[in-house]
Amino acid sequence: MATAENILQQKAAQSDAPAVPVQPPVPVQSAAPQPDDDSTQSVSDEDAVSGESVNLQRAYSKLNSAIAALFDSLGVRRTATIPHVAGENMTQHLQAIGSVLPAIGGVTANLLTATHTKHDPNGGATIAHPAAKLRSTTIPKNSEPAKAAVAACRNFVNKAAFLLGDDDPTVKIAKSQLDLIGKFGMANMTGFDSGVALLSVPGPLIQAIAKAHSGTKDGGHAPHLRAPRK
Repeated sequence: MATAENILQQKAAQSDAPAVPVQPPVPVQSAAPQPDDDSTQSVSDEDAVSGESVNLQRAYSKLNSAIAALFDSLGVRRTATIPHVAGENMTQHLQAIGSVLPAIGGVTANLLTATHTKHDPNGGATIAHPAAKLRSTTIPKNSEPAKAAVAACRNFVNKAAFLLGDDDPTVKIAKSQLDLIGKFGMANMTGFDSGVALLSVPGPLIQAIAKAHSGTKDGGHAPHLRAPRK
């Protein structure tokens, strides 16, 4: 099997969050659940991973989409859906989000998910669900959307493990966290706790991959991570 370094040398760096074009301020709106990703009808824990198919942007987008779908399935009505618009940059999209948030209680009153422009059949969006309602809503037993959200997170972890190696400490921690989060299909967890827990898993993996990728470049790691030259 090719080493993580060889794989990383062959691939461009993956973004640590979905990079998407955006739109100017838009009115707050409710929206129906996002349809499944265009590559599969459902996310599987057994999703194939190979050197030619690792795409962290797509996996991260699918995770966000699955979490939003879980919230929708719990009957938690969206407070806002801010779609991405082709040709506009991230700064403009963040400005659009900033113009909407005050009308719906701000950042602390909402839990945000975001799908990627290229990997969401609807073109991507930033979605807000009310945090208070999520905290008071629990996931029932045998919830298929909950299982799908766990599977989407596991898919991301598996892809990261392929790049970093199963023995990487960050991978081991992520897998342990996910085993704990996904136990019993997240039954009886609140929507808020489940969403925050699943979204917290990719962060350290993304950082580890970015650091490993930087190490494959001429001159070693990023300047602020390199040891002093003699």
